[in-house]
Amino acid sequence: MPKSIMLSLILWSILVMLYVIITVLIMARLSLYKISPSELVPSYWINFGAGAISTFAGFELLSQAKIQLISDIRLFF
Repeated sequence: MPKSIMLSLILWSILVMLYVIITVLIMARLSLYKISPSELVPSYWINFGAGAISTFAGFELLSQAKIQLISDIRLFF
């Protein structure tokens, strides 16, 4: 596996963990405190949209790395 792909996978994994931490904090605030509709600012929706982008980026990275996991995932499609 090329070093650039390996570095990309490592950085992607770190940033996904950061995304999960931020999402947990946002979900805790949404579930523990009463929030009015005016407080639902676009930053919440931007954060949730980042999950889809991160999933797509991870799939592309794994397909570039030619890891065996990709052939197992494609069985479902």
